[in-house]
Amino acid sequence: MDIIGHLTRTVSPAVLGDDRTPAKKNLLEQFYAIFAARLADDDTYSRFSNENIARDDQSFYERVWMDGANRDRVSRELAGAHNVDADASRGLVAMAAPLAYHEIKSLAGTTPVPQFLCGHLAGYQHNIPAWAGAVLPAGMLAAAPAAGKISDTTSTAPLQREEE
Repeated sequence: MDIIGHLTRTVSPAVLGDDRTPAKKNLLEQFYAIFAARLADDDTYSRFSNENIARDDQSFYERVWMDGANRDRVSRELAGAHNVDADASRGLVAMAAPLAYHEIKSLAGTTPVPQFLCGHLAGYQHNIPAWAGAVLPAGMLAAAPAAGKISDTTSTAPLQREEE
């Protein structure tokens, strides 16, 4: 499932309105990945899982990142990476957070949101920048293994090359 693609199609138009510059669209895509990784943490999610989050609740972003320094770092780093004004970045992520939350919750259906997001981590983990490790739960940026083991068989015979 392409969570980032879904959020880009459903949330970004509502947040950006007529101002759909590539820089702001890309900023939001990266934010969605960071936000999803944050919501994948049981402790973070449990703080507001029983709340009724309004779609226009711009203070929701503050409850997701209660540490003001981390919250500011997210919007500041996104602004710098995408050449967007820092105030505009703060506004975009504050508007996007409750909308993205509702979409993710809808996608999860009856599956608990953290479990759903952890199960789909491989689909959005590559969109998370390295600096975000400081503002995300431990383990969210752990590198996935490149490939599984091919075989348990060990051979000491020299390789044979066949001529074509």
